[in-house]
Amino acid sequence: MIKVKYTTLSVWFWKQFSHWGAKRNFREFRVKGLENLPDNLDEHAMLMIGNHKTMWDPFWVIDLCHKYFNKRFHAMMLERELEKRMLLRTGGAYSINPGTRSMVESIKYTLELLEKPGNLVLYFPQGRLFSQYEHKMDFQPGIEKVLNRLRKPVHVCFYVAFIDYLEHFKPTLTFYLTSVPLKSVKTTEQLQLAF
Repeated sequence: MIKVKYTTLSVWFWKQFSHWGAKRNFREFRVKGLENLPDNLDEHAMLMIGNHKTMWDPFWVIDLCHKYFNKRFHAMMLERELEKRMLLRTGGAYSINPGTRSMVESIKYTLELLEKPGNLVLYFPQGRLFSQYEHKMDFQPGIEKVLNRLRKPVHVCFYVAFIDYLEHFKPTLTFYLTSVPLKSVKTTEQLQLAF
């Protein structure tokens, strides 16, 4: 299992890179639904679950994380993909290798991260990139192992990101956020239905 390797410089670099990437590639970056999130975000860690349609997704969430949540960003990533891009571990990426013994270690690491109120863990439940025009997302099993072993309260937040050009040359990126009560999502099926 590959763990996160943060440094003071890497935190600054990925924050700047993410903000620059959003600003350079999009006409506007909108966030809707902040009012749906609990007021006590700083009291507990956050598990953010979203649609995964582009390699930019984690960087947009880094930008959100610094602007609105003031939390340290972490993202679970397939080990074979992270091995090709090891620099990403300095930005918060850590690995999971589904179907292997090391998956237990990845779940344990995720639980450790979610015990610290200052952390945000990004999770893409479908385990692959897919088009924003696909309406049904099939969640991979595994997240329920995390949800059912949590020892401390955690904020579960869903997000969906959409890109629209409309009449402009540069697209608008819109994030839709909502909070989900942890007690209502204990299985993969419940999580998928809630999403």
